[in-house]
Amino acid sequence: MRHALSFLLTMFANYLFADTTSVSLKISSPCPIIQNLPDTIYTCNPTVQLNPTLTSSGGVITVDTTWTPSIGLSNPNTINPIVTVGTSAQVYKLTIQALSTTNLVINGDFSSGNTGFTSNYSVGQGGAFGPLSSEGQYVIINNAAAAHNLFASFGDHTTGTGQMMVVNGASVPNINVWCQNINIQPNTWYDFSAWVATPYPNNPAILQFSVNGSLLGQPFNAPNSLGNWSPFQVSWFSGNSTIATICITNQNTALDGNDFALDDIQFREICFVSDSIYIVPGSVNAFFSSPDTICVDKSITFTSAYNDPSSSYYWSFGDGFSSSNYSTQHSYVTPGLYTITHVLYNSPTCKDTFQKQIFVREPYEFYKSAIICKGSSVILGNQTITDSGRYMYTFQTSGACDSTVHLEVAVAETPHVNFTFTSVLNMPVKFTNHSTNATSFLWNFGDSATSTEVHPTHQYKRSGNFKVCLTGWSAEGCKQVVCKTVSVEVIIAIDVPTAFSPNADGVNDVLFVRGGGIERICFRIYNRWGQQIFETNNLSEGWDGTYKGTPVDIETVAFVLQATFIDGNTITKQGNITLIR
Repeated sequence: MRHALSFLLTMFANYLFADTTSVSLKISSPCPIIQNLPDTIYTCNPTVQLNPTLTSSGGVITVDTTWTPSIGLSNPNTINPIVTVGTSAQVYKLTIQALSTTNLVINGDFSSGNTGFTSNYSVGQGGAFGPLSSEGQYVIINNAAAAHNLFASFGDHTTGTGQMMVVNGASVPNINVWCQNINIQPNTWYDFSAWVATPYPNNPAILQFSVNGSLLGQPFNAPNSLGNWSPFQVSWFSGNSTIATICITNQNTALDGNDFALDDIQFREICFVSDSIYIVPGSVNAFFSSPDTICVDKSITFTSAYNDPSSSYYWSFGDGFSSSNYSTQHSYVTPGLYTITHVLYNSPTCKDTFQKQIFVREPYEFYKSAIICKGSSVILGNQTITDSGRYMYTFQTSGACDSTVHLEVAVAETPHVNFTFTSVLNMPVKFTNHSTNATSFLWNFGDSATSTEVHPTHQYKRSGNFKVCLTGWSAEGCKQVVCKTVSVEVIIAIDVPTAFSPNADGVNDVLFVRGGGIERICFRIYNRWGQQIFETNNLSEGWDGTYKGTPVDIETVAFVLQATFIDGNTITKQGNITLIR
């Protein structure tokens, strides 16, 4: 948490920046001691993790952590940042701002009831709405709803079940709600804080905090949400004072609402401590590469990435063995996870350390099963398996563990696939599926068209011999393919008779469009005046020689025919038709 006193750190920057020993600025409260922060780090790594710790015999609460300068730091406001090492040496200073664990306020959490403080408000005497029926009263209680029957139900900030001060605000400003005299040290920084909640939604309280008659910070608006504890916090410098008279007043004078609750009032001493570290970049890298996993008793070679005769090398393999060679071999006799540490010394002022974990394991055993189709095979290592049974193979891996696979194989029957077909001039070919032991199918009709139906039909666009293939799959995934040649005859033709006799003698009574390989038509007939008397898009629908149910007189009529064939070609014809009765 960034504390409100962070601006004070700059007051001591010039005094502390060049110092690399732990320095504290305090009066009487025990400040923490910064430990595990060396004066100087010589590093060959691009980054350095700083891990200082804090200790204190008297106990403190750290409220602000600042590293300066912030350049190159992952986070200048955490105690353990990562430093990105630059090309030149750099001093970093850590400054800790802390609070004493001793709260100088007596009964600040009201656990001792109505003691330790003074108030110009009176203790609630009760009434129609409960103990706080009148303005300018307070009670020490563990539930706000028990103080006034219009108040929200909530507990104290400390535990939710303890005591707190619940107040019905007065209509007169500047009346002390809570005051306490505290013995203090002169010329000392203190931290004052309190928690405030609102029990009634109308006109939340406006509180003012003061020490020795001087206001602390800005007026504090109590939260609008009911039962939501919000903090007020500010710092104060004692100067020559030896007593701090702390008071809380309510500046809201509204009669409706203006109610609030107080808890955890605290007044703590502040201190500062700082320490510095000098980071000097180096020029070596103790990196090495190795497998992540090896097998028991397998020898592995570890080689430093930095090869310099003037450098010193150290290896620790995590199992009690070590080496001082640039390149060394090692094997492990017990499975487990080991940390390998490589330390590289380039000069008395520079060393680099690199660590990596390696997992040492025993050989693996795998148990698998497989279903193969009759006549097919499965490969296991150097074995080609075609029959049912149990098989085993050991895979040898260089530098790691061998793995043994146990495979149980079952052979599934392939389906029997067969089909027949019926091909009629200009008609779709009908296919009949006679397959057995097959659950799914794929037809390839030889003209780029396909189907997954069991018994499909297919219209070809042209005459010819087509290779039709049917693939069938069993439930186990086995398949068989059967192909046959299908001869298809498609004759592209269309015409209209030049005469017909709709005289109900049963011969040539209806005029039809005739032809083959036709996909769609538009056929229209017009009388001598150009009036359309018939239209159809259906080859099976003909003209019976009537118009609106009335026979047409003997005459010659005109027709217009537009047709599209199954091969995609189109044609337009027109001519005359003689109607004979």
